[in-house]
Amino acid sequence: YKGLFKMKGRLTCLHSDFFVSGSLGLGDPVVVCKENDWRSFISLEGEKKCLQKGLEIFSSEALYSKYNTEFRDYIRAAKEKIIPRFSNNRAELSKEDLLATLPILEKFWYFYGITEFSYHELAYEKSLELNDATLKKNLDDLGKLKFEGRELLNAFVYNDGVLHNLLRIVGDRFLTQKEDSVFLFSDEILGLYDGKKIDQEILNTRKKYYGCEVSGGVKKIFSGSEASEAWNILCNEKIEDGVIKGTIANRGIVSGRVIIAPMLVDMKEIMKIDSRMKIGDILVAESTTPELMMLCKKAAAIVTDQGGMLSHAAIVSRELNIPGVIGTKQATHILKDGDLVEVDANQGTIKIIKRSV
Repeated sequence: YKGLFKMKGRLTCLHSDFFVSGSLGLGDPVVVCKENDWRSFISLEGEKKCLQKGLEIFSSEALYSKYNTEFRDYIRAAKEKIIPRFSNNRAELSKEDLLATLPILEKFWYFYGITEFSYHELAYEKSLELNDATLKKNLDDLGKLKFEGRELLNAFVYNDGVLHNLLRIVGDRFLTQKEDSVFLFSDEILGLYDGKKIDQEILNTRKKYYGCEVSGGVKKIFSGSEASEAWNILCNEKIEDGVIKGTIANRGIVSGRVIIAPMLVDMKEIMKIDSRMKIGDILVAESTTPELMMLCKKAAAIVTDQGGMLSHAAIVSRELNIPGVIGTKQATHILKDGDLVEVDANQGTIKIIKRSV
């Protein structure tokens, strides 16, 4: 397996459910969560299928036009109807509403998954190799479309977003411990409307560990010792000789002090990081977003856990012409604020020079 995305915070099981069922489901993905730490992975063989499918879409004027038109139509409709409806947890939600709403929400993960590097990296390589005008045009637009979709992703998954507020409605109606609705998967939510009970012990177990995966088109949910074992296998973070490796986004070599930026959209939290970050520091992030541009502009180099050559971090490092190393999988977990590192974006490595006290 290959690491995809990591997020901190209490993400919902419904988000994990949709994630593995979306377009990345073609790659047999796995999600594992340990308390407030959410990680996702894709099988190496499965990613090859996604990359080939992406090349097919991005090489075709007709297929890409259909995809980007449908996604942009979806984004507009979601902003007009879905987000306002679930801007709080006071909306009514019948079973009929839920049956209609869940597939609409899940559709987002089909569209957004195609903007990820597991779909576009091969197409990006081919566009450079062949200087193909269609690939270049479509991939340039994909970069813009990803940012449009990212705004909607934030509105769906973060606290007080669509999924959390939908689940609060369910928790208020069916659960003794209402906040435990975040540990429900879609079939379980529908079952509650049919009078089925969910074992509280299952929900308690998921507070520590849970996972879900798609393999050969079949979805599986697991928790407890099975999820714990999967976490230990998939999330075993090691580095050799104090060197972290990633993909080169923009070349150059620079040394500096590390500033860690977790996945954030809250401007107050971003401002706290900005207040302690100095010009010339090394920005180390799970991934960067437009909200983090003030940090990117101060950075001597950008290092990320995740992302591909069309990710925000890769594009920004090229635009600012600073060294960029992306897709390290583990930089934010291994490095700490104040560490002194050398970023060698000619080799795609980050070397720890001195640990902070």
